[in-house]
Amino acid sequence: DEIVWEKDIYPRQNKSQKTIDSYVEALGLGATFPPIEVQRVSNYSSNGESPHDAILITDGVHRWSAYQEAKAETIETIEWQPGISLDYLTQKFDLKLRGAEKNLEHGDRLRGDDKMALAREIAEADPEKRYKEEMIAKKLGVSRQRVNDWIQDIRTAQTANRDSIIHRLVRLGWTQTEVAEKTGVAQPRIHQIINFANIGKIHNFFFEDKKPPHWIAEHFGLDLLTTWSYILEGQSDAKRFELLGMGSIQ
Repeated sequence: DEIVWEKDIYPRQNKSQKTIDSYVEALGLGATFPPIEVQRVSNYSSNGESPHDAILITDGVHRWSAYQEAKAETIETIEWQPGISLDYLTQKFDLKLRGAEKNLEHGDRLRGDDKMALAREIAEADPEKRYKEEMIAKKLGVSRQRVNDWIQDIRTAQTANRDSIIHRLVRLGWTQTEVAEKTGVAQPRIHQIINFANIGKIHNFFFEDKKPPHWIAEHFGLDLLTTWSYILEGQSDAKRFELLGMGSIQ
């Protein structure tokens, strides 16, 4: 009863009752199973509870369920990181990936769609890219290219959004050092991002190639207003009024 099964860190979508039933039958015949793996955590809460300390299962949910159904009073356990209490709020995905990694060794194996769902969930919650593709691939037992294929659209959108914010802040007069402190992106990288979409290229697309502003915005990963600020850069007031009066800025 001291152990908690937290479904949000469980790598599969559901438990297998068939597996649990077979384990219960084996226990009745005197079988013994390896200990289940657990981890102490802090700041854990569920169902509206206040944050508290808990002991979560990282591996062995089916064995734990079988022991419960067999009315066992005690279960042999080992700790993943003995003597350490992980912060559940900040290390939830570490716990989830641990479960996926242990799944490679035994038990009902994760399906490909379960692995993909987990990789995408991590990527969506990790715009700072703390969890690298190589690390996710190793934990899930797949190739780095497979993980990249699963999450490429998420990473692309995150990068475009980040770059758009950087351009906007610079256009508002922020220094590159201030932008680096705000976004957590290194100043040299901010310099590269700003210079990549230089004014000359944007002007050529708009004035010579007659590309519409929304096309240019998408091409450079910018929002529309920031794109217009680049288009109007260096233009006379009369020219700016002329361009804006064309009804193109919508």
